[in-house]
Amino acid sequence: MKQRINVLVLNEKDTVGVAMDDLRAGDIGVYLLAGKKYEVNVVQDIPIYHKMALTAMLEGEHAYKYGQEIGRVTLDITAGQHVHSHNLISIREGVNE
Repeated sequence: MKQRINVLVLNEKDTVGVAMDDLRAGDIGVYLLAGKKYEVNVVQDIPIYHKMALTAMLEGEHAYKYGQEIGRVTLDITAGQHVHSHNLISIREGVNE
């Protein structure tokens, strides 16, 4: 059975990808990078256009999307987990303070 690409990843530095469909726990997240297909087991429901962890990340580490640092992990995250404000603080928070 051919699996459809359902996660957008643009850069080898990326630790998160963007769900291109609503993903449910138990689904397989599939993405292409440099012509190679990768799969990640989805462990939490992830709404369309939200971030999904491609790898495990520890509290305090930096998260990357589209090759750019987007924030700092505030709770340990496992691969396939939803990444959002409950476990990541944006580097943009407090920019205008």
